[in-house]
Amino acid sequence: MLYTAPMRIKIQTNTSKKIEALTEITAKNQQMYAQRHGYDWRCDYFEYDTPDFNQNALASLHKLKQDIQSTDILMTVGADVMFMNQWVKVQDIVQADDKVVVARERTAWWPLNNDVMLWVNKPETLALVDRFIADFHIWEQYQWRLQQHLWNLIQLDPQVRQTVRLVDDQVMNRHPTRWQLGDYIVHFYGMPIEEKVAKARHMTVLFPNFLPVYGGGNVKPVPDVD
Repeated sequence: MLYTAPMRIKIQTNTSKKIEALTEITAKNQQMYAQRHGYDWRCDYFEYDTPDFNQNALASLHKLKQDIQSTDILMTVGADVMFMNQWVKVQDIVQADDKVVVARERTAWWPLNNDVMLWVNKPETLALVDRFIADFHIWEQYQWRLQQHLWNLIQLDPQVRQTVRLVDDQVMNRHPTRWQLGDYIVHFYGMPIEEKVAKARHMTVLFPNFLPVYGGGNVKPVPDVD
């Protein structure tokens, strides 16, 4: 564990009209986690299905920099993310020399997912955000925008490699096909919204306290909630 002194930690997510049914479920989970450990939590509105997506993404980077500067550790998560082992603290993940932490994907050939990230308020972290802003003309052309650009930078730029720690998916980006009881985070990526909603509801019924303990009875092995 990194920090024992009191510090300010914020968990930040976003939502849109298209995913509001999902957010209604996952926000309760995220808020419970934040309250359990005394973290701040905020949900912004971000419209994905718009011709202005790239400009909105660029504007969000300026806001991201401000948010990093206003806290000690900022954790950004998607609306399709749930904290399933709430005994794990953010401080348990962050190491002393960390600046930015991002996790791998382990379900196909693409190696990284930026929907769960940790940003430690350090000069190197802010410099990376500035790099993202300056490179807008590059990543606006990519299919996966900043996620794709971040991976490429890790490969091509030694300074970025020193700034970003890439951790395994089990640390904080477990797909439901690989998630097991005790894993910190489940991330419902790569599936339709309706399936994300069903799986989030399923997790809530199975583990209402979001702790790595299963108290299901012997009537049937798991509730049929899908």
